[in-house]
Amino acid sequence: MFPDSKFFFRKNYAKYEFFRKPLNFFPEQMVAWCQDSNGTIPPSQLLQEPRHLHLLSDLDESNVFTVTAGRKMYNAPTDYQFCIKYGILLYQNYKIPHQRKTASSNFSTAVRSVSENSLVAMDFSGRTGRVIDNPAEALSAAKEEGHTWRKRSQRMNVLGNPCPQDPPILTSVIHRTQLWFHGRIMREESHRLITQQGQVDGLFLLRDSRSNPKAFVLTLCHHQKIRHFQILP
Repeated sequence: MFPDSKFFFRKNYAKYEFFRKPLNFFPEQMVAWCQDSNGTIPPSQLLQEPRHLHLLSDLDESNVFTVTAGRKMYNAPTDYQFCIKYGILLYQNYKIPHQRKTASSNFSTAVRSVSENSLVAMDFSGRTGRVIDNPAEALSAAKEEGHTWRKRSQRMNVLGNPCPQDPPILTSVIHRTQLWFHGRIMREESHRLITQQGQVDGLFLLRDSRSNPKAFVLTLCHHQKIRHFQILP
């Protein structure tokens, strides 16, 4: 070795800063205080010099150490433990899932609020439909509709129609309880009913087809003209 070649060693006190103020390096959720462990792990055992640790493998981004005789020295459940040197990658791996969860929650809330705000209560009892602005009136209309539906279902059961517990048969007859279904009326009668309501665009009724017993006919007002469309189930 050349005479002017020298090695200089100095102690790095900054490495102890992590133990003095761990919240500066980790989020609060990742810090477990030794005083919360019921005294099983004293602080003196947590602050160990590197000479008490045995190098198991040296990686580029994190140093993994193993401790022998951990059951005797640190009151551990086994004799062998390992610790990973703190690095920015460990911190980021902890924070990213929380950030994704928060972003996903905010996105879901925003989509749900938009869809809810796009729904309005409508009243079609008159000649033309109108938006129900009064919340109390909207709630009353919803309760009245539910009560009417229950009365119709009870009337169907009394007349010997299938009970609601039979989904396939109920699906085939449920339309007959609706106000827009008028059964086996004539084409002229459906035309007269639409005209009587003022021929408002979107006004419709459904009836049984007289030419095809298995089909229905949709009578619809479109551009103030009454049209008839056959529907095959």
